[in-house]
Amino acid sequence: MIPRCRLFALSLAIAGLSVFASSAAAAPWINSSTGNPYHWARTANPFTVKLGNNMTSAWTTYLNETSLDWSRSGSLTDYVLDLNFTTTNPLRSTVVTGLTTGRKCRATTGRVEVCNAAYGNNGWLGVASIWASGDHITRSTVKLNDTYYGSNSSYNTPIWRKAVLCQEIGHAFGLDHQDTTGSNLHTCMDYASTPDDWNTRPNRYDYFTLETSYAHLDSTSTIAAATTSGRRGLHRVRDGLYVEDLGGGNRRFVWVVWAVPSVFHSAPDEGGA
Repeated sequence: MIPRCRLFALSLAIAGLSVFASSAAAAPWINSSTGNPYHWARTANPFTVKLGNNMTSAWTTYLNETSLDWSRSGSLTDYVLDLNFTTTNPLRSTVVTGLTTGRKCRATTGRVEVCNAAYGNNGWLGVASIWASGDHITRSTVKLNDTYYGSNSSYNTPIWRKAVLCQEIGHAFGLDHQDTTGSNLHTCMDYASTPDDWNTRPNRYDYFTLETSYAHLDSTSTIAAATTSGRRGLHRVRDGLYVEDLGGGNRRFVWVVWAVPSVFHSAPDEGGA
């Protein structure tokens, strides 16, 4: 949940994927009907993804609420349209003790590490990163930038905090944005510039996307024993697209929407990475 005037970065580590110079809209790995096609491999549904809590007390309540929202299944109510709907959402998440620190926020194989720290005045409210082998997510990090949530900041509200956190964790599960024009679709997965309470949680389409993305089962699981992983450094392909060579044919891609897109930018400052 980041307004277009702010930086948003979504990172992907993709095994053996060559560098593309095309725009994100034309990228062949983006599914126009269900968004980002990347998903956690698992051998049964429902399945549970661990969210490592590396957050301070100012964020803990929002993390617990967001975990619950993304885990909902069964009969739910769409209060915006005033109707009931049923979801067979196979995903469950649980908050567990983190294995890194808020400042470093190092990725851990088989889970999502969720972090907050003052990462600096670099233009972004939240960053979600996923690493993938083929189309299977293997690890993920979510970072919330406390530099913009100070006592005198307009972003220091329950709605902004939960809206941003909900969207970044949605990316960690493999979801893309529903909309990036600034329209309010009443989901945390849009770019509403003035979020309301409905922008702090998933909506019917988000649950549908999870049902579709995880309808099949895999022969192996990437929700595995935890091992930590470091980083090597980003290199510029073109403005807004950066690549990191992780070795062994694996790469991490970072897409960035800059606050001032006409200015030449070096690699994004993720702060504490």
